[in-house]
Amino acid sequence: MRVLELFHKYREQKRLSRAKRSRVVEVTATFGTILAFKDDLITHQIREFGAHTRPEVAFLLSVLEDGDKVFDIGAHIGTFAIPMAQKICPSGRLLAVEGDAGNFDLLVQNIARNGLSEVVIPRHALIAPADSAYSASYVNKNTSGTFFVANSGSQTIPQYSLDALAAEAFQPDVIKIDIEGMECLALSDSSMVAERKPILYVEVSESHLSRYVGSIDSLDSMLRKLDYRLFRNVAPRNAASDHFEVRELSTLAEGGAFFDVLALPPTSPRLSRLTL
Repeated sequence: MRVLELFHKYREQKRLSRAKRSRVVEVTATFGTILAFKDDLITHQIREFGAHTRPEVAFLLSVLEDGDKVFDIGAHIGTFAIPMAQKICPSGRLLAVEGDAGNFDLLVQNIARNGLSEVVIPRHALIAPADSAYSASYVNKNTSGTFFVANSGSQTIPQYSLDALAAEAFQPDVIKIDIEGMECLALSDSSMVAERKPILYVEVSESHLSRYVGSIDSLDSMLRKLDYRLFRNVAPRNAASDHFEVRELSTLAEGGAFFDVLALPPTSPRLSRLTL
């Protein structure tokens, strides 16, 4: 009986492995060749524009320097992590955190195939409060839109706070955070962000934040209390060029219902790059 069970388990694993491989394609981005998911929004954007939200990547890269220590929270398959790692190497370090197992598998492969294993530390983890367990909820043909729903089951994904990651890995100079609405939860739980004030690059989405009883106003209040200055790209979010246009925001509400904000502390010497 045991042999038969093992045989069926092995056959099922092989079937899942074949199905998984059939969903993966190779695409060439501006920063290198990566593996991506077939018929996925991100794959289409890379093929059409050269990168996922290419102007936004350029916007964030404009404030990075060699030697920076970076967190990429919600790294997906590496579309931001890889160009960021290329910008901060050879002396910088990047921690790439992804909660979805399928995305994480491609993230690890893409880091290796672009020669960044000495720069990037991949981590399969969820940045979420430890008092709940979470399961993935998938968005059709958009693997970057996967979000996590609290449930009463047992937690199968390792959970961390930003502070726990910093204590275990390194203190970040820059944090990019795109976790489909959990941004307020992650940032409000961090004394490290309040004390060190790293540069932040955060997805701002009213509909996503509302999943976790958050809002653009509550995120704005949080960043304002920390005295951050807020900037966004007002040029197209997706384009076949690295062109971006910077506008400073008095409040996040000025940015609209969906955008990415680049937040810098008022003492940062890199502010001059955005305010010329």
